Amino acid sequence: MMEETSENELADNEITESTEELETSTEAPPSRISATQRCLKFTKKNLLPILLLSAVALGLIWPAPGVAVGTKVNGQRPVQLICVIIIFLISGLNLSTAEMFRAIQEYKGIIWGLLSILFVTACVGVNIVQEIDMESEEFTKGLAVFFTMPTTISSGVVLTQQMNGNFALALFLTVVTNTIGVFTVPPMLGWLIEFESEVSLDIGGLVAKLSLTVLLPLAVGKVLQKVSTIAAFTKRHKWHLKVVSMVSLAFVPWMNTSVAMDNGNFDSVTAGSVFSLIGLGMLLHVIFLFMNSIATTLLRISRPEQAAVVIVSSQKTLPVSLTVIGFLPESAGDHGLMGVACIVAHLTQIIVDSVIIGFIPANFIPTESKPEYSEIKEQDVKGNDDDDVKPLAIRKDSQMKLAVV
Repeated sequence: MMEETSENELADNEITESTEELETSTEAPPSRISATQRCLKFTKKNLLPILLLSAVALGLIWPAPGVAVGTKVNGQRPVQLICVIIIFLISGLNLSTAEMFRAIQEYKGIIWGLLSILFVTACVGVNIVQEIDMESEEFTKGLAVFFTMPTTISSGVVLTQQMNGNFALALFLTVVTNTIGVFTVPPMLGWLIEFESEVSLDIGGLVAKLSLTVLLPLAVGKVLQKVSTIAAFTKRHKWHLKVVSMVSLAFVPWMNTSVAMDNGNFDSVTAGSVFSLIGLGMLLHVIFLFMNSIATTLLRISRPEQAAVVIVSSQKTLPVSLTVIGFLPESAGDHGLMGVACIVAHLTQIIVDSVIIGFIPANFIPTESKPEYSEIKEQDVKGNDDDDVKPLAIRKDSQMKLAVV
């Protein structure tokens, strides 16, 4: 009992200290903040996009190191496999499932969310992409692969939190779809994407590889949470682990882009095809948002649950898409170009959602309309793949405090 009390007091002190630090930094006059501090703050907040764009740029400018690191052994890149395992092991270490089971009563939101994430958005996205004639066939296939993916691992939950949406429902949909997606994505790829006749897609092998590189590390990380020393280490070094995860994710497109550049596969890519890729990624994401908004309105889902379902059901995860592309046969297309398409689509969806949420009135979902849930700490959101550093609202003794993840 005394240990639990001391742990709670420690958590309260950490939250209070982080709140006081944030308030102090907020109240400080802009003139007192140096250019270096502003630069560091911007870099920390946008570290993942910076790393991803830098990885692609480095692969294009100087491909030799990426080619050396990305050397294949028995048809696979060992460094890429290690990076993927690190990403999902860290995800498991930070995964909290305590709150997600509170969402089971929201059956309408759960049913539509699962259908939309795993099937509806995949069918709509892939069919639209394949009907549009893009200059780069790899961009088309990369987008098609991206839209068959489950939802983002943490940014959807964070954005739901910012809108006063149902955190538990967003977390439930995130965890369940990323688990089920390991088994649904491979057959969806074979069913929806029009590969050339000479491309042989081993669906069973793809399921096995995803299980070993995504599901197994995630489960191992979750189990390791039960070890007190590891749990304490994870909590103490949460940001450092997140940086390791982001760097590991950036390694994948760096290697693939370097190899593609070395092979001359970027020679046919024009500025027009890149702008078309950006525009198409934005268009599809807006279509997903509109489609999920209409469906949840017709189902008469309450606003907190609607916010969770619309946001989470409209986003797609980057790490799993890059992992899947790495397991596709070479005859399916250049992995570097396909990976670039996934990165662009991922960044556009985060930008679009952030802009839209910025224009939504603060009282659109009143705080008092939120479902009651227990205290939500930093570790309740998986810190890994595809997410900027964003503020999380924390309910504590009926007060809303702010912590920075």
